[in-house]
Amino acid sequence: QWSALVVQLSAAFLVDDCFFYAYHRCLHAVPFLYTRFHKPHHTFTRPFVWTSHALHPVEIACQSVGTLSGALAAGMSLHTLWLWFAIRQAQGVLDHAGVDDSLDPIGWLPGVGGTRFHDDHHKLFNGNYAS
Repeated sequence: QWSALVVQLSAAFLVDDCFFYAYHRCLHAVPFLYTRFHKPHHTFTRPFVWTSHALHPVEIACQSVGTLSGALAAGMSLHTLWLWFAIRQAQGVLDHAGVDDSLDPIGWLPGVGGTRFHDDHHKLFNGNYAS
């Protein structure tokens, strides 16, 4: 049972993160899209927890597509889906918390950038597009 949960969550994260990277990089690469939809999120060069939800509705829709696509691809049950949503929300908040990476348990996972990774994205505006 636990192994199936780990496989489903890992698969969902992989699909979601690939989608997140693609749309996030696109928002930075196309000036009109950046200015219209993503720049409001980047008014915060030193993120804090509330900035994780300071998003344009178009960007929220893009994030939702990736999060749901990963869950559907993994064939999650309703209970696992709720767990997945909680993990993704926690990651978004922790990415913007401005805390040391050692305090971010999601950042301990292999392949996950963590707080400092995302803080650098907000400072530099380019690079570090994935979760």
